[in-house]
Amino acid sequence: MILYNVVPTYPRRFKQQKRGKMKHQKDSKTTRILKHLINGNTINSVKAFNDFNTTRLSSVIKCLRDMGYNIETFYKPNSILGNYRMSWKDNKELFNKRMNY
Repeated sequence: MILYNVVPTYPRRFKQQKRGKMKHQKDSKTTRILKHLINGNTINSVKAFNDFNTTRLSSVIKCLRDMGYNIETFYKPNSILGNYRMSWKDNKELFNKRMNY
């Protein structure tokens, strides 16, 4: 029996720059959700599905947190849905660097 080392391929959400830094693609779901959060809005999984057509909001939030963005999770009273928010003051400079503004 021969076993081959197969590396799974995942969808690329970010373009790799020469120096190894990550750069946002212009119109990906992750970038649109990030812009929504930076503008001071909140988001939950229902709103993400309706507005951004994504069913895996937690995956997008984890990806953004891994990139260094500070995103808070909070729960409204009598609700089981997690809501996410971000203060734009902390993250706007990081966003502008990655978008090359």
